[in-house]
Amino acid sequence: MLDDTKIQRSKTDPRRRPGGRQNPSAEKAFSKTATQRPGASARQRPGVRRPASRVRNSPSNSPSPDSQILESARGLSVRILVRAEEESSYLDVLLTEALKDSPLSVRDRHLATAIIYGVVRYRNQLDWWIDQVASRPVAKMHPAVKAILRSAVYQLLFLSRVPPSAAIDEAVKLTYQFSSHQAAGFVNAILRQIQRMRPGLRLPAESADPVRHIALAFAHPEWMVKRWIEQLGLNECKALCQANNQQPRLTARLNSLRVPADTAAVSLSKELQGVQPSQIVPEGFYLEGPRPVVETLTYQRGEFEIQGLSSMLVSRALAPLPGERIVDACAGRGGKTTHLAQLMDNRGMLLALDPSFRKLGLLRENARRLGVEIIRQLCADARSVPLRSHQFDRLLLDVPCSSLGIIRRHPEIKWLRAESDLSSLSALQLDILEQSSSLLAEGGVIVYSACSLEPEETTVVVSRFLTQHPEFIREDVRPYLPKVLHEAVGEDECVRIYPHRYPQYDLDGFFIARLKRQGGSIR
Repeated sequence: MLDDTKIQRSKTDPRRRPGGRQNPSAEKAFSKTATQRPGASARQRPGVRRPASRVRNSPSNSPSPDSQILESARGLSVRILVRAEEESSYLDVLLTEALKDSPLSVRDRHLATAIIYGVVRYRNQLDWWIDQVASRPVAKMHPAVKAILRSAVYQLLFLSRVPPSAAIDEAVKLTYQFSSHQAAGFVNAILRQIQRMRPGLRLPAESADPVRHIALAFAHPEWMVKRWIEQLGLNECKALCQANNQQPRLTARLNSLRVPADTAAVSLSKELQGVQPSQIVPEGFYLEGPRPVVETLTYQRGEFEIQGLSSMLVSRALAPLPGERIVDACAGRGGKTTHLAQLMDNRGMLLALDPSFRKLGLLRENARRLGVEIIRQLCADARSVPLRSHQFDRLLLDVPCSSLGIIRRHPEIKWLRAESDLSSLSALQLDILEQSSSLLAEGGVIVYSACSLEPEETTVVVSRFLTQHPEFIREDVRPYLPKVLHEAVGEDECVRIYPHRYPQYDLDGFFIARLKRQGGSIR
């Protein structure tokens, strides 16, 4: 049953983000109570080692900790970092939730965001520096102590505007609150030693072990570095890793269903800063904001949608026409779905499939804000859709993937993914492509996309599908791309967008293939 107001549930959700399940034990990292003995032995605190000798300038046991430190920018950073690691959660979700009712000033919000993303972005490098001076490995430290040390070392080494004394002093105060006085001495000793060693800090030499050096210098797992050296070469691997560590610009999509293109710049500039048109997609633009852009009236009126430029290219590659019947089989929250509706001028029928009832609820809310009226929703797995075959003109498959192409936006992906994930994801992607392709009429078009560039998730899936389904052929994707990206199309007529190759356009890593069922005359 297809219905705009009722959504059927499914039992499985193959698109679920890694670590979506919450872990109640994460809150135990913050469980210091008023009855805890100030001089508690380090042996009673998992992961905290008693210092071998008394540390100069270490905090005494007499002062009572300032509880307000918990509500500071650094206190918030520690809480989110512990939750992110223990729950394997995504930073943007945790940060948005934490800042929603936070009393922090704009300046402190920016500091907290910088610390959180910086720590996760450079996590293995920070751990390496700490391990050089600590007698207990970071991996065996108490979760809160680990987060405090990482955030303080990040401030010492990467945030030049933060006085070292402030970073160390606040870290010690936080350790009082989250752990023990004994642990505070441990943290104080490590941070002061790293601060003294700063001028002479050196990573392992590249000549001795290139993979190890690049993994630490550019803060990526060794398995990723090794793969990318084999695929791209040493220098381009470095460039890709460096690009992954850059903070991306905020990009958005103008909604022509709400505001005419010729008046959009004037309308948006009234509330938003730094509005600049994109050269990649006509409806794409860059922007800045004095506050979260989702709080602006222009956003709430549905005049634009936050979306990456590479993501917009996926919908454009499908080239939907008004009046057609189209399926977005892995719709998620509907960024591409609503874009398709916009390109269709809100005419036709657009079916959004996803096994997550929650995501489809968010899609419906977003569609209402954007003025989209042609979307129908079905909560179902794309591998087993209860619909008649050969009835749709076009099919969009933005498949669940490793997301290694969007590390810039989600640095936690580096530490959530394992190389073994690629083979299981590849099998899932091929299954989705094979099963959902039956929905397509003769002459119909499939766009297969992934925010990953790993062969297992891209070329291997498409090649295997075409081998098993000779009724489908590849189509050149160039006619649907801006000329500047034609060079990114390979001999197989698929496009591979690497972030480091187009820094001026701020593009995420994406793979896009266009396939056509032979017969019929759909463009």
